[in-house]
Amino acid sequence: MLLGFDADAGGAEAASYWQSVLGNQARIWLPYQDDPAAMLAGGGELTIDHFHPRAHGGSDELDNLLYCCNRCNQYKLAYWPARPSAPVLWNPRVSPRDEHFLALDDGTLYPLTDIGAFTLKRLRLNRPPLIAYRLRQQARGEEARLLARYRDLLTALEQVTQQQAALLEEQRQLLRLLREQRG
Repeated sequence: MLLGFDADAGGAEAASYWQSVLGNQARIWLPYQDDPAAMLAGGGELTIDHFHPRAHGGSDELDNLLYCCNRCNQYKLAYWPARPSAPVLWNPRVSPRDEHFLALDDGTLYPLTDIGAFTLKRLRLNRPPLIAYRLRQQARGEEARLLARYRDLLTALEQVTQQQAALLEEQRQLLRLLREQRG
């Protein structure tokens, strides 16, 4: 998966900006961090986003940085609640996705909370490419489940075959004993 850089970091200067902010951690932490927000994005080129935007007092600390696809980053912009009663976005570092969204069989997300509803609307998380990505992920999950079941069945079949062979051998021995007793 490709890694892009935050739009507010200055285009061509983005790489050097992140290198100056994160130092060597940029190479170690960023490519390997398993971030649930990126799972919503559906793959493709990712950017590093400030959950709490720098324009509104957010920091460059690692706990404020998230992977985000370019499109979600564009939809989020520098959003930050202007007042306590304003809606807030879901922060995948604070609460799990399943707390705010229900993944439906058709690949769409259904909001379970106000935070989920606002995030879904603001980031347009039910746009066609994301739905298609989720459907592919569901299919891969189903394939993996079926393959595991197939392996379990093969193992069971091998055990039954071994038991059958042992029973056949036992039957042969019993038949031989019967012939010897009669004969």
